[in-house]
Amino acid sequence: MLLDLSLRGVGVDPEQINGYATTELTHSAIAAFVASGMADLGFGVQPAAQHFALDFIPVVDEDYFFACECARFGSLRILRSDAFSDSVAHLGGYDPASCGAIVSVDEGLNG
Repeated sequence: MLLDLSLRGVGVDPEQINGYATTELTHSAIAAFVASGMADLGFGVQPAAQHFALDFIPVVDEDYFFACECARFGSLRILRSDAFSDSVAHLGGYDPASCGAIVSVDEGLNG
């Protein structure tokens, strides 16, 4: 859906792209297809591309959220820790700046 919206946003009809209907379930599978020569390109994440020594062109930024009950906010300490932030920072393409920030569902969806 993200790729469809991005393409349509720049005036490209996804149905006009040869092989567009071919899908894989994981970013690693997409990268493996490209690395093996079975596809010329794929829409995935930077760490998967790096794993297969592929070039990577950023197309869109995405925010990821953990959803949890308000009563469990105390257990989010790990997401705010320096160790977690450092781990995320070492993954290509991920920015840990907002790790552990608490936002409402409305803020997350409309942010």
